[in-house]
Amino acid sequence: MSVTTNEEKETKIELSEQGFRAILEAFTVEKHIDQLNVYYDSNWSLARRAVTCRVRFSRGEAPLACLKVPNSSSDSNTRSAKEIETRIGNGNAWHIRASAHRCVSADDDLPSAFCDELRALGVSRLERAGWVRNRRYVMSILDLGKFELDRLELPNGHVVFEAEIECTDDDVRDQIARRVRSIDPSATASKLSKFQRFWHAAADER
Repeated sequence: MSVTTNEEKETKIELSEQGFRAILEAFTVEKHIDQLNVYYDSNWSLARRAVTCRVRFSRGEAPLACLKVPNSSSDSNTRSAKEIETRIGNGNAWHIRASAHRCVSADDDLPSAFCDELRALGVSRLERAGWVRNRRYVMSILDLGKFELDRLELPNGHVVFEAEIECTDDDVRDQIARRVRSIDPSATASKLSKFQRFWHAAADER
């Protein structure tokens, strides 16, 4: 099983619905992807630390397992995180255990890169916390590059609209963010991860 580890650096902006639609019209939509994000946690200990552990399902692709651990250097505008990813399939222990038992062992069932990070967080067992649906639009600005628009449906019925700009070039990322904000002046820094939004919405439902 191939596991990749990298440092993710992104700017996330929360949009109004009107701004979201205006940005869709203003730039080129390269494609849209319907995603199902299935989240895992251990008594919400990951959510409280802004750590995300999820398996993402997208049509035509093998499920993608991901663990995101934020860096302390992140600020209110830009997020930096250690990101560990692996594709999983029917023969993978994660898939089998999570489907049959709703839980996986951080000691036995996961790749070592996942296990090491989870153990460092004091987590030895993950339980399926729930899921959300997201429609992602891959956008292109001709002179700058790509960014993503997300429409996230939460368990309490609330819908969140976001722009995600992931780029290693700080200047390019800032330019794209300015272009996005120029179309939606009411836009604000998105301070919560999708998983944290799910966590709060799930609390509303309990």
